[in-house]
Amino acid sequence: MSGKVDERHNANRRRPFNVFTVLRSASDEVNLHSRFLHALLEHRDPLSGERENLDAFIRCVARADAFALENARVDREWNRIDLLISNGREAIVVENKIWASDQERQLERYQNVMVEQGYDEGAIRLLYMTPFGHEPSAESAGAIPVEDIRLVSYREDLAHWLIGCQRRAFDDPGLRESVAQYRRLMLAMTNSGYEAEHMNDLKELLLRDDNVIVASQIAKSLADVQTELVVAFYGVIDRVLQEKVDDLPSIDPEYAYLAEEDEVRRCVTGRGRKLDSGLYYPVPDTDSVWLTVSGADRLWVGVSCSSDDDAKLHGELREVLRGVGGSHHADNWAPWWRWLDELPGWSGGDEWLHIRDPNEATLRFLSNPASLEELAETAAHALGDVWTVIKAS
Repeated sequence: MSGKVDERHNANRRRPFNVFTVLRSASDEVNLHSRFLHALLEHRDPLSGERENLDAFIRCVARADAFALENARVDREWNRIDLLISNGREAIVVENKIWASDQERQLERYQNVMVEQGYDEGAIRLLYMTPFGHEPSAESAGAIPVEDIRLVSYREDLAHWLIGCQRRAFDDPGLRESVAQYRRLMLAMTNSGYEAEHMNDLKELLLRDDNVIVASQIAKSLADVQTELVVAFYGVIDRVLQEKVDDLPSIDPEYAYLAEEDEVRRCVTGRGRKLDSGLYYPVPDTDSVWLTVSGADRLWVGVSCSSDDDAKLHGELREVLRGVGGSHHADNWAPWWRWLDELPGWSGGDEWLHIRDPNEATLRFLSNPASLEELAETAAHALGDVWTVIKAS
């Protein structure tokens, strides 16, 4: 129904230059997002010296109307807190989470750090900032009730705040364009970068004949289709892994539900507290190590082994896998892992695979059997190299 509208608006449309995507990965929380947001929050009007961006963030994003701006300071990466706004009596703690997994009791630890600095618990506001404004996991919140944590969305809250930042930079072309480029990056990251003209044409189309009724019926079935695509995707990955990786164990029966319809639907629609889906293959003779293809938002491939469950084994795996597979990541949850869309088989441009609220690039990719097969084979190659080293160690 909207195909011709999309075709008309996207035909010969050039992607505008964006310095942020040139210099950093769009998912770089620390060196891109937190650093640029910190710069905006610290910015002062050259004439008045006022920090209007900071004031707007406190009032409109943090919803802390009573917070005193006088003597306020903004710190980045202080005691591992991504962004900290404080004035000596009150504190706003911002956890900036793009696609990285939560750390155990992370938000509770940050609150305790501020209490140790002399702040009353009631004067500490915790912000959990993610692309779509989802809740932190129970493990991350710790003893803090989730309702006491302010959920901030890049797609909604940050988008509106950035418009204000851009307007306030009317007499500073460099800053104004930087904010504009960052906002375009953020809109693309959250699959909401549509032009106003495009959206107006779609609205006009919906108002014709019975199109709005048809669209309503399509919307109701969309989650079903998205779920089927993701379940089928996991099926392709599992089949190719079993074919290509020698001696790969079968999927762990205890976690098989994570690739089945009910759990995938929860992950796709973003419902529930702990959103996860994927494939977990248990490593024999251990009870805490799995070869994994998984993700709550963005999908990754690697080795699951929490340092909290077995610090010694986690450290040994991290060391033995250090030189495997070129560029990769390691953290407390996984001694070796890579984003699945960083593998050579991914052909989605600057986008990545989203399981929660799948974006257009993800849906196109999941609908293409040849692309799925190619990505599954590159995933099998990556896990095969890791598995060979683990078996030999």
